[in-house]
Order: sequence, then C-alpha cells, then structure tokens
Amino acid sequence: MNTPPSLRPATKRDAPDLVRLINQAYAGVPGKSWTSESGLVRGPRITEADVLQRIEGPLGAILVLARDGDLLVGCVHVEDRGAQGYIGLLSVDPDAQSAKVGTSLMKGAEHHIRHAFDRRRAAVWVISARPELRAWYERLGYAATGETAPFPEDEALAPGMSFVVLEKTLA
Repeated sequence: MNTPPSLRPATKRDAPDLVRLINQAYAGVPGKSWTSESGLVRGPRITEADVLQRIEGPLGAILVLARDGDLLVGCVHVEDRGAQGYIGLLSVDPDAQSAKVGTSLMKGAEHHIRHAFDRRRAAVWVISARPELRAWYERLGYAATGETAPFPEDEALAPGMSFVVLEKTLA
C-alpha cells in the first residue's frame, strides 16, 4: 500500500529514524540533494538526544510527514518563541526532494504555529552561505529582517558564516 504522506507529531519511537533522516538530508546525497550543508558544517547535524529534547520539550514539537504511517519522508521542528513561532530542522529525504515535500512541511509548520501556538508570525534562520535556500524561503513569502545571528564557530568549515533571519506574517 502506498498512501499519500500525512503530517503528524513525532514520537519518541521516531527518534532513530529522525536522526538518520535529518543527518542524511543535511549531508546530502551527490546527484540528488540541492540542500546539502556538505563543505559548510562539521560533523553530524543532530543526535538522538537532541531529537528527544525537541520531541519532549514543552515549547515545541517535531512534525513528521510519514507515508504508510511510519516511513518518514520529511520533518520540521516548530517552537513557540513568544512573539513568534520558529521553524527549523526542515529535512526532506533526498529521494523525495523536488516533490513538494518541503513546501508541505512548511505549510504544516505554519498552520501549527498559527493554531497551536496562536502566533501570527513565523521565523526561519538560514545559513548566510546558502543563497539558494534563502531564495526558496523567499518564494514561500519569507523576507529578511535585517537581523543576523552568529553561527557556532566550532561547527563551521567555511569562515564568516552567520544565520540570516527571515520572517513571514501568517494568515
């Protein structure tokens, strides 16, 4: 059976699959991934402890897009940060990229922020060395705020990186 993917909150049982999905999505697969951080960031993107902290944390959730109930094709972290919601860790299985999975996850994240957190603004942080990713978020309606945030120097392979803060007003 191959049912359409459905969005649901991640559970602790999903943690090992999320670690694999997120690290594979961020590392990229040659010839498949356009979202790779390879050459920019040192080491794995996330650990199981990090995933569990986000799943069990009181201020947010990881939303997963799953096919046939358990096969994860993508995920996104949402967090209530007071005046706005934050969206991070957007990860899509390299085999599912260019199939609108990322767009579906963003819509789900925005809906969660608007309705579960009752916030009217969402923010994303994009590595400054990723102009193609920033352009993708801008096509989704996000705009640069003029703010930046430092990138952890011990994780960076490319010097001088920072995060560019983008925001969107939610309907």
